[in-house]
Amino acid sequence: MSFNGFSQVDTIYVDENYNKLLKDTFKQKLESNAYEGYRYSTDTLVLEMLKVKFRFGNLDKDIKSQLFKLLFARHSIDTSKVLSILYIDSLKSKNDFPKKKYALVQDLYGNTIGKEKFRSASVFPSEYVDIRKYLKDRNKNEIRLVTEYNYKGFLKNCKRFFSFHKKYDEVTPFIFYNFNAGTEDEFKEINAYKDYGQLLRKLFALDTEVPKYIVIKNNGEFYASHLMPYLFFNEKDWERTKNKYFNKIKANSQNL
Repeated sequence: MSFNGFSQVDTIYVDENYNKLLKDTFKQKLESNAYEGYRYSTDTLVLEMLKVKFRFGNLDKDIKSQLFKLLFARHSIDTSKVLSILYIDSLKSKNDFPKKKYALVQDLYGNTIGKEKFRSASVFPSEYVDIRKYLKDRNKNEIRLVTEYNYKGFLKNCKRFFSFHKKYDEVTPFIFYNFNAGTEDEFKEINAYKDYGQLLRKLFALDTEVPKYIVIKNNGEFYASHLMPYLFFNEKDWERTKNKYFNKIKANSQNL
């Protein structure tokens, strides 16, 4: 006799290495701001997975050497400087951009729970998103906003990325993309390079459509995240944030 209509879907909680976690441990880690959650589901199973919000690491010596040689040979990139990369998974066709930018309202698992327009403000910042109605069922730190730019806003945001780096002589900024659904002319203003063979995507675990930032130092140390690396072009800030990151990951690993 089948009771499929009343069958219960199993939920499994894991970290990014697929180690099983207790539900309470998963929730504790998710609320620590060191991780973000992803949900994958089928008819019979829900997989709740943790991934670190940003990552510090060190490239293997041979991998670093091959990567730097490839970047220089293919794009004439000066790898003696700190490389700052904006990685965009998919460049949309100009016609696929919204007419006006808006914000996707997401929960901690990356599920979209709403769509809101930007409102004007008389003080800095000049725009804001009203999320009050989403706070009835959750705390503010359980909500994240993802901006969906219009075409002009997207180009402006990319140009802002380059402008930000002008004050850092030792840093060279680049934009890489995985797939271009538009034409080269639509994005020639930002001089973006294609990530052939998804090399950077695979090397730095870029598994989301949200743009990610990658900083690679000449010694092979790197930082990868959704977050703009505002602090990481001076050695003290780099070391302080890196140590804080590893301490937080270590503290959370003790709660497995």
